[in-house]
Amino acid sequence: MLNHDIILNHIDDIFWQDMHAKRVLSLAHATHGVIESGSLVIPLAMASLWPVVLNAERKYAVKQVDRLLTNTQLNVWRLFDDWAPYVVSERTEIVVSMDWAEFEADDHSPLVISLQTNHGRAHQKSLLKGQRNAHERALLTKLRKTLPEDVLSLW
Repeated sequence: MLNHDIILNHIDDIFWQDMHAKRVLSLAHATHGVIESGSLVIPLAMASLWPVVLNAERKYAVKQVDRLLTNTQLNVWRLFDDWAPYVVSERTEIVVSMDWAEFEADDHSPLVISLQTNHGRAHQKSLLKGQRNAHERALLTKLRKTLPEDVLSLW
């Protein structure tokens, strides 16, 4: 099971060269909160973890993570230089997929790049009509069966 020290050491191993030690610690706290709660909603993620780890009130925990996420020094584009080599690791060939999401209400269009560790599961597009949900369900079911039982899931 992941504990705070394991998470902190892991984040420190990846980003120690380019990230201030206090920022690494804050990122470890936030990461631990997200893992423990299974939620990316800051108040939910911090509610149970932060008082235990930092002996602080919940409102201060939420404020600390909010400060972390709005800190201009926590720049995802710069962190990519450390993160990408870590994820690729020893692989000599990789397959990636890129996907745009559109959020009309707030005029955001995030672009996600994902490493396909098993070259994904390709389907002939012309045969997918009416079958996408079944394929998605099959893939999620496979993922659920593959993961240890104690991994939090929302399905």
